[in-house]
Formats: sequence, structure tokens, C-alpha cells
Amino acid sequence: MWWRWRQGWQPTTIQARTQLLVVACIVPACLLAVLVSYLSYERERDAVVNATVQTARSTPCVMERELATSIAVLQALSTSSRIDDNDLRRFHERATQTMRFSGGDNILLVDPQLRVLVSVATPFGEPLPPLRHDLFPRVMPTGQPAVSDYFVGQVSKRGQVAVAVPVMRGGKAVARLEMLISPARFSQILERQGLPAGWTAAVIDNQGVVVARNRGAEAFVGKPAVAALQAQIKQRSEGSFHGFTLDGIDVTACFSRSSAYGWAVAVGVPEAELYAKLRRTLLLYASGSLLLLVVGLVLARRIGQRIAQPIQALIAGSGHRPRRRGDDCHLTRARGRRVGPGLAARTAAPARARAGAPAGRGFAA
Repeated sequence: MWWRWRQGWQPTTIQARTQLLVVACIVPACLLAVLVSYLSYERERDAVVNATVQTARSTPCVMERELATSIAVLQALSTSSRIDDNDLRRFHERATQTMRFSGGDNILLVDPQLRVLVSVATPFGEPLPPLRHDLFPRVMPTGQPAVSDYFVGQVSKRGQVAVAVPVMRGGKAVARLEMLISPARFSQILERQGLPAGWTAAVIDNQGVVVARNRGAEAFVGKPAVAALQAQIKQRSEGSFHGFTLDGIDVTACFSRSSAYGWAVAVGVPEAELYAKLRRTLLLYASGSLLLLVVGLVLARRIGQRIAQPIQALIAGSGHRPRRRGDDCHLTRARGRRVGPGLAARTAAPARARAGAPAGRGFAA
């Protein structure tokens, strides 16, 4: 049979030709549907990524407002006359009342020698250890407020973030106020963004450390973010890239960095979720195409049989035996179209009979 393939195989039965016609009609249409579906998926994917970048861009603005509010609270508290009068007991009471409405965990009054004069979290009169690490060395020299990165509290031994403002008197900083903030406050900001359950969002400080996270905060807050994310944040202010989360989830990461404090927010969209709709669509098209193809081939076979039956009856009546075995009528390739010799003889006999009959002779009664 190898010579068939060398000469270009062609179906030789009516059934085969009708089935080939079905395949030629259904397969291109299915391929076109898959192409259109994939292009639609690409558009939807781009829309999801752009919307996620927008979310990552708006979240730092919310954090900036929260931090700016804390700074404003401290600046208002720094004008208290209790500091001038060195009435630290009354200032402790005032700071305690302020903290109840500020959302902070603690408020400290620190002198230039890093001695803690007041700590709202500690009852007044108890001894307070001096600060071992100065998180804000530039606040009093510059007279400008500042925001720290993530750190572990000296007394609480818990992860914290702090904001600080100078206490200005006569154009000179005489002390500073610090407000300690729990990372849970920033986790609440992430939760308010209404992200889907499987998405991962995180707040990253200037050192690339995770300050807050909406999933697995207990395990990952305080740890460095993945190196790829840190590199992207340093290179540009916002964007998206393909990477992995700290817990190994394959994601498209969208991020945006705050221009005020240098913190960044990253949102990871699982690749499995992005591809889920495409997989469902392709599976639907594949199942539908297979069903249409099977139904089409069955119908083509039955139609081919109906077409072939009258021709087989003519060939059988002529006494000519088909060249091959089979239930169908076979077509041969030649110049022009050929019919079986028996079929040609059977159709030519009536013509010769009519030509040889005497003129005007009718049928016998």
C-alpha cells in the first residue's frame, strides 16, 4: 500500500469522502473558536493585572494617610504645656487618653540622651530602661517627623513599627515623641481592600522586610520578602512580574512603592486562578468539538450509505462485481469520471433497444 502514500492518498468511498468533508468543516471552526477564546483570555488577564496594579497603587495611599494621622496626633500632643512644666504625671494621663483614640500600641517621650521619660504602656513611676537602639537619629537634628522600618520592641519583644516627631521649643528640639504601631493595623488595611481569598498581599518596608500580610502573617511577618520582589521594588516604583510568594505559590505579582515613606505593597494573583478560566473554556471547546465530530462522522457515514445503496443496486443488477470487497461503492481515479463497465452496459442497452425498434410500433398489449 506504500504507493498510495507516494501518489497522495485520497478517499475512494462515498462514506469516506463525506466524513472527510465533516472533518474539514468542524476542525477549522473549532481551531478558530480556541484562538478567539485564547485572545479573550489574554485581554481578561491584562485587565486583571491592571486592576491589581491599581489596587497595589491605592493601598500605599491608605497607609500614608494612617501614618500621617499618627504623626499629626503626636504633633498635637507635643505642644502640651505639661512637657514645659515637667509635669510628667499629667502628661502620662494626657498621652494615655490620646492613645485610646489613635490606634497605636504605645506612646513614648524620649529626651536627647535616649532616656524614656514617659511610656503609656507602663504605669507611671515604674523605672524605664533607656533605648538601646536609636531608630530615629535624624528626627531631633532635622526637626522632621519620620517613620521606622519593622523592628522587634525592646520591652514587648513583638514586631512593631514606629513614627516619631520632635518636641520643638524655641525652634530647637528638646525631646521627641514616638508612637509604636502593631503590624496588625496594616494587616487590617490589606483586609479592607476586599481581595479574593486565594490572593496574597503584603506590605514591604524600606529594608525589604514583610511588615504585614493578609495570609500566614504569623509565619512570614518580620521575614525578608523574596529576592525577586525586592529587586523589582528597587528598580521601579510599580509594575508586575511573574514570581513566587514566600510560601511557594506561583503568582503574577503586582506592586507599587510609596513615594513618601518608601514602603511598598505587593499583591500576588495565583497563576492557577488566572489559567483556570482558560482551562475550563478549552475543556468545554474540546468536549464540544469531539462530540460534534463524532456525531458528524456518524451522520456522514449514514448519509454515505444512503447515497451508495442505489448505486450498489445498479451495479448488482448489471452483474458486475466491484473491484474490492466492501459494502460501499468505490470510486476510481482516472481522467474524467468512470463508471463500472456493467453499469455502463446496463444504461446503454435501453438506448440501443429504442434505436433499433421500428417507427410507430407501440407496446404489446
